[in-house]
Amino acid sequence: PHELLRMLGGSKAYPKPADLLFSLFDTGCLDALVWFVQAGFSLEERDDAGMTLLLRAARKNASGAVRWLLEHEADITAKTPRGETYDQLLRKKRSRVLEKAMEEARVKRANSVQ
Repeated sequence: PHELLRMLGGSKAYPKPADLLFSLFDTGCLDALVWFVQAGFSLEERDDAGMTLLLRAARKNASGAVRWLLEHEADITAKTPRGETYDQLLRKKRSRVLEKAMEEARVKRANSVQ
C-alpha cells in the first residue's frame, strides 16, 4: 500500500496513509477509498487530531459516510483523543439517522457472528 502513496505524489502529497484516506473521504471519493482499503489500508488510520474516519464522520454528522463506514466494518469501539466513543458522539449530536445506522450495523455484525 505504501508504494501506492509514492505513485500518487510521494511523501510530500500524502506523508502518512491517513492523509490519503482522509483526503479521499473528505472529497467523497468512496469508490477510491474502497480500493485503497482492499489494497491494505486500514479504516482505523487516524488523522493528525487523532480521529478515525468513523469518529470524524460522526462528529461532522455525515450520515451517509457513517453508514458507509459502518457497512465496511469500521471500529465502533475506537475513541477520540478525549476518550469519547462513537456512541457518546451520537448522544451529543442527537442524530436519529446516525443512531439508526449504528443499530443496523450492530444487528448485521451480530448476525454475521452467529
